[in-house]
Amino acid sequence: PAAGLPIANALRWDTGVQVRWQRDPVTLYGAITQGTIGDPRLSDDNGGPQLAARVVYAPHPVIVVGGSVAAGPYLAADLAPVLPGPPALRSHRQEAYGADVELSRDRWLLRGELVWNRWGQPAFQGDPIRDLDATASMLEARYKLWPGLYAAGRVEHLGFSHIPTTTQGLVTWDADV
Repeated sequence: PAAGLPIANALRWDTGVQVRWQRDPVTLYGAITQGTIGDPRLSDDNGGPQLAARVVYAPHPVIVVGGSVAAGPYLAADLAPVLPGPPALRSHRQEAYGADVELSRDRWLLRGELVWNRWGQPAFQGDPIRDLDATASMLEARYKLWPGLYAAGRVEHLGFSHIPTTTQGLVTWDADV
């Protein structure tokens, strides 16, 4: 057994090309990469790149607002022959949409993030397509006491979409945290 696929893998980096355009107070990013944010790759294993974009709006030095989107196939191409159902019903894309805000003033920093993620799932014979969604949110506050020393607090939530089961009815596909 191994760990499942994370929403975003912070331990590996993928390869690709990124462009950036800036005209204050707006910065735009666009990228084409191998793999997805949950499964970054050095080489392609499914013939489909990930497309990602980000916009950052910083109208004043104390506020930064951002939004991001990324989408690409996450399943390896060699799995296609063993997937159930006709190829037209085989969804295997990871999509992620994010928003973030950061406020800073004097010694204070307040930061929040929200990420909604969907993994498209292959349809089993006769079953409806059940995409797996997850939503992650985070709010953090920091106060700098001295250079290199600060007090901070953070709250997070990770929630999962519901799927129908034959024995327990509607349940989340993983435990909310």
